Amino acid sequence: MTTQRQLDWYQENREAILADRRTYRTQFPERRLLIAARHRAKKHGLPIDITEADIVIPEVCPVLGIPLRFSDDYRNDHSPSLDKIKPELGYVKGNIAVISWKANRLKSNGTATELRRIAEWLENQ
Repeated sequence: MTTQRQLDWYQENREAILADRRTYRTQFPERRLLIAARHRAKKHGLPIDITEADIVIPEVCPVLGIPLRFSDDYRNDHSPSLDKIKPELGYVKGNIAVISWKANRLKSNGTATELRRIAEWLENQ
């Protein structure tokens, strides 16, 4: 249970705490992706057996070719994102790739056929 003293301390030190969190996120991006994946795996009942060493962040998104970079404050189109290649398999070795948040959002839960149909429709417009 949080006490008033703890809440007061947090309010007094809020800016320093947030600065430390931003620094941590940019210094340990693989760990950040792994912790988030563990949370999602638990939430959705998916298997996970990857480690930090399995997460390799390329300089550019292998899907869209845009540079990947962590923002210290928020996620954006250029943020690295851990993708499950076949979503039903979960976060297991050989089934993950680091791609841009934009590519992962576009891919979302669409099948290859559905994504091809979207691309064909766009080309015909």
